[in-house]
Amino acid sequence: MKKSVPLSKIVLDAGTQIRAKISQDTIEEYAERLKAGDEFPPVILFYDRAEDAYYMGDGFHRYHAHKLNKKRNIEAEIKKGDLRDAVLFAVEANTTHGLKRTNADKRRAVQTLLEDEEWASWSDREISRRCAVSNKFVGDVRRSLCMEHSERTYKDKHGKTVKMNVENIGHKPKTQGVVAKFKLSLRTKKLLEKYSVSHGMDQDRVIEEALKEYFGGKL
Repeated sequence: MKKSVPLSKIVLDAGTQIRAKISQDTIEEYAERLKAGDEFPPVILFYDRAEDAYYMGDGFHRYHAHKLNKKRNIEAEIKKGDLRDAVLFAVEANTTHGLKRTNADKRRAVQTLLEDEEWASWSDREISRRCAVSNKFVGDVRRSLCMEHSERTYKDKHGKTVKMNVENIGHKPKTQGVVAKFKLSLRTKKLLEKYSVSHGMDQDRVIEEALKEYFGGKL
């Protein structure tokens, strides 16, 4: 549905402004074009009936250009949805139109999803699809934010949503390699006899004591 909406009723500070910064040059350019009679696509607003609020999904530069020209209203396409719907729409906006995105804009879009508990559990592939960036870009941002979640959601080949625990992928426990080496060496008859005879210990106790000695008494 399209309608004219008062600028004063549009919520701008709810986290739907995904660009790293607003371009004043672009605002002034749009304002001049509006004065010259150019027509722009309507801005995208999400109307949350429960909050009686219009959240901006796309069109911040157009909004500010109208305000600069002292306009009271702006043409808008109204979609039903709440703030989260508006944010998800916003991260996908401007990928094919409007002012070309900078790397900072792309990072902010990815970061917006990664800083949300639900969306951060999405796979890098899903986030990259939403934000129109590469999987590697998402992975780099995720690592830089130290936000690796222990559970990630994926779509399997049948289209079913599945979850995978990735908490320990690429991360070996501190003592894992050492324990394996001790167990390997202590399996030899010679070493087992040496420890068990001199200390009267069984194999598990020998391993435990050897590890304690190796780590200075701390496991």
